Amino acid sequence: MHNDKHICPVCGFDGLTEEPHDSYGCTSFEICPCCGFEFGYDDEDGGWSYEEWRKAWIAAGFPWMYHDNDKPATWNRDTMMKQAENIRLTTDKPRYVADSKKPRSFVPKQ
Repeated sequence: MHNDKHICPVCGFDGLTEEPHDSYGCTSFEICPCCGFEFGYDDEDGGWSYEEWRKAWIAAGFPWMYHDNDKPATWNRDTMMKQAENIRLTTDKPRYVADSKKPRSFVPKQ
């Protein structure tokens, strides 16, 4: 079993269990618990780029998107703001995406 954690290219959260895209370009369909981006759905089916989602997540106030009891004790808004600002936009790989975006809410799951 592989226990390494991976960094979300959208928000910088360093707790993903899989690479968002493997070396063959296949998506993990993992949902980042921090920003809520689902790799393979939001980008390929929903038409969102990492940059667009990141901007919307920041505009929403950096909400933790999933159950608060899953939030690491070390997580805080200021740290995520710095991590998100430091992500190079070069992580936004050009990919085929759907023509229209499916609206998504930035309301954290309860």
